[in-house]
Amino acid sequence: MNLKQAVNEFGQQSFYAIANASGKVQDILEDHHSFTVAEMIVSFEACLIATGGEKFDDYELDEIPLSHLLVESMMTDPFRTKIRTRFSHHNSFDDFPGSIYFLMALDTCNASVAHEIDGAVKLLDTLSLAELPGESVTECATEAQRLFKIMKYGYALPTKTGSHILGKFTKTSSEFSNCRVFELLAMTKKMETKYKLRDPKDVTKDTDYHLYGPLALIATLKQEHSDLVTDNN
Repeated sequence: MNLKQAVNEFGQQSFYAIANASGKVQDILEDHHSFTVAEMIVSFEACLIATGGEKFDDYELDEIPLSHLLVESMMTDPFRTKIRTRFSHHNSFDDFPGSIYFLMALDTCNASVAHEIDGAVKLLDTLSLAELPGESVTECATEAQRLFKIMKYGYALPTKTGSHILGKFTKTSSEFSNCRVFELLAMTKKMETKYKLRDPKDVTKDTDYHLYGPLALIATLKQEHSDLVTDNN
């Protein structure tokens, strides 16, 4: 059961509806990117002290702890701890409704992913074939693949990611392998150059991306290495 289904079943939709700057009411579960935790807290506190239609009624006041618990029940203990560490400086942290807790969870998750992406970028930069035992292209390419998959959670990869990865495999002890990598590098750079001054996401739509995109290149490197090992090269 996802959160939206649970909210509907418990009849707590009012906690997840908020007016944007233009006065249009939006569903936080659908348009969470349009609101910040700070904005939600201001809106919530305004409804606590407001008069008239915007003020929480007695039923909604009783439902606030349940809405908080509903969101919390869908998290693991370590993740709850991360959220508390990040946001417990708010005096009313435990009294916020599920809508605010939901946005706090998203913020915490996004911060964690951003941290992992930054770490993956740094590790890819320092990844070196020479440092791996036996000059294992397959092992190095597999690590590059793992880091690349983490980096994919960002908005877009740098356009030159493919050529950056290939550059790590141009100085092996096999001249044939080096020549093959340089061939791939030439074609990859030709594709990447077309998107130098454009949105980096555009490169993924190129007709040759399935051949010269990072994952395709990694797969090719692994296959080439496997063939060379089979031939005792």
